[in-house]
Amino acid sequence: MSRTISRQRSTLTFFVFWCLLSMSRGAFECPAATAHCMNEENHSQCMKLLQSGCEEFDTFESCPLQFACSKQSVADACVTLLVFQDDKCTGKPLQKMTFPTFSKSRKDCYHDEGTKNLSIQSRYCNRETGNWHETVYFGSEDCGETKPWWQFWSTKSMDIVFSPDSCVEGYQLGKCQFQPCDSEMNGKVATAES
Repeated sequence: MSRTISRQRSTLTFFVFWCLLSMSRGAFECPAATAHCMNEENHSQCMKLLQSGCEEFDTFESCPLQFACSKQSVADACVTLLVFQDDKCTGKPLQKMTFPTFSKSRKDCYHDEGTKNLSIQSRYCNRETGNWHETVYFGSEDCGETKPWWQFWSTKSMDIVFSPDSCVEGYQLGKCQFQPCDSEMNGKVATAES
């Protein structure tokens, strides 16, 4: 039993780390023209949208992939998470990650191409508690939306709450600000002293 709990814990640690790392990476990058379901034409289409200032993309699942600029949503909050050396958040934080978020729950689904079978929904700072929330879906790249009924058992979701006085596998909430991030810290990972 302890081996199962340990395995689940290490899996959770990896997923939390990957989700946070993906969010702090910054802007969308167009897949290479040589990537699966990509070619020169749709790579060019994606690059034109990116260069025109599009920040949020809709990807249509076809082969080749098609891209469109989605309705822009403006992040109205900013979250800073502290990264510790161990999963108990002891000692001083090693880094802090600051990135844009929202002040209320949303139905947007986030998935990074580097993560298989993982997606995130409802990332926001709660105005009442000051905590940062996210729902992580394991076994789904679209927050569990398109699985046939016989596969729903394999999609598991977990609501994660980050607060200043609790630790989630080595991460702790630094602060939620209910205003957009300063442009110089937006999407950056910095040492804890900076």
